[in-house]
Amino acid sequence: MLLKISVLRALEVPQSSISVLVSCHPCVVCQKPENFNKDVEEVISLGFNPTTLAFVNGLQVISKMTKSTWEHKKEVYRRWGWTEDEILLAFRKKPTYLARVPGVLTLSLEQRIIPRCSVIRVLMAKGLLKKKFTLSSLLITIDSYFIS
Repeated sequence: MLLKISVLRALEVPQSSISVLVSCHPCVVCQKPENFNKDVEEVISLGFNPTTLAFVNGLQVISKMTKSTWEHKKEVYRRWGWTEDEILLAFRKKPTYLARVPGVLTLSLEQRIIPRCSVIRVLMAKGLLKKKFTLSSLLITIDSYFIS
């Protein structure tokens, strides 16, 4: 683990970001050195700045995805007309979101997103939503579960 931390320090990753990585995502620094180094190189090639916390977030996401999974996720965005630059820009801004819920972009605006957001707005206005939900979880939930 010390060799991996040395690699991060050589890239000028702040100690606070290293601490977040070690405490919140220890499996990233516990992987084989060759895999760790490959993931670090990949994150740098994607345009992440090592001096930001986003670098650590990107490293955490990349380390948990296979190359084929990453390519599949990017293909979903390409089908919606996104360019490679737009995909990478979005990934650099919010790596965990782009990796987790690309399916939201495949939903119909007229048939799913607008109707559900209308229902959610009414429920929130009346104070009937008892739990906190992410918007993406409410949008991707199957109809029968959403209604109940």
